Amino acid sequence: YEISACLVGSEMCIRDRVSTQSTGKTKMSHPNQTHGTTNQVIGGIKETAGSVLGNKEMEAKGAVQKEAGVAEKETAKAEQRTKAYGEEIGGTIKENVGSLIGNQQMEAEGKVTKKKGEIREKANQ
Repeated sequence: YEISACLVGSEMCIRDRVSTQSTGKTKMSHPNQTHGTTNQVIGGIKETAGSVLGNKEMEAKGAVQKEAGVAEKETAKAEQRTKAYGEEIGGTIKENVGSLIGNQQMEAEGKVTKKKGEIREKANQ
């Protein structure tokens, strides 16, 4: 895992990148709530500073960065909700099969998985 800098217009930005050992290529990481929030806050600061200073370019770039941060954060939350739905469905199936065949351990594991999905879903609304 590495952090690399990139030049955007006349401003520097930092992007998370994941390096792959086998190919030597670098690919972007998945959307991340923390990274999105960081961009949202930094973009808002730039937007406000640009407005106060009368610098329309800085204000516009800040607004774009802020909205990109919001979009990344919401995308990451949507991915987590999708994972939660899978856990809820899988847990329900396992719980019901365990109950049907009289396997209490399987039934209990299903309940735990289902509850984990419910908690993940609530945390990412």
